[in-house]
Amino acid sequence: MLHRATGVMVLLFLLMHIVENSMLLLGEEFYDRFEGILDTGPMHLMEVGLLAALLYHSLNGLRVILIDFWPRGVEYHRQLFYAEMVLFLAIFLPSGWIMINRFFKIV
Repeated sequence: MLHRATGVMVLLFLLMHIVENSMLLLGEEFYDRFEGILDTGPMHLMEVGLLAALLYHSLNGLRVILIDFWPRGVEYHRQLFYAEMVLFLAIFLPSGWIMINRFFKIV
């Protein structure tokens, strides 16, 4: 369920990115105003959420591939899930901290 939800989140971001870039067709001034809306605290937090969604979705996809193509993958699906979560946290926590620190100048 979480894999599908993160896939939808990534798709929605992609659509928003396409709309954002299409704003250039309306003129540079309009695009700059739209960019000003996107350069706010809540939007920066959503970017950190996007990182989490992309990272989880990709790591879980690799786990699903292992389960599907490794004959003993089903036997080890729980251990693979735990390994995925450890890898997710090992990548997301420092990366998320760097993003938040850059956006909000905490340290």
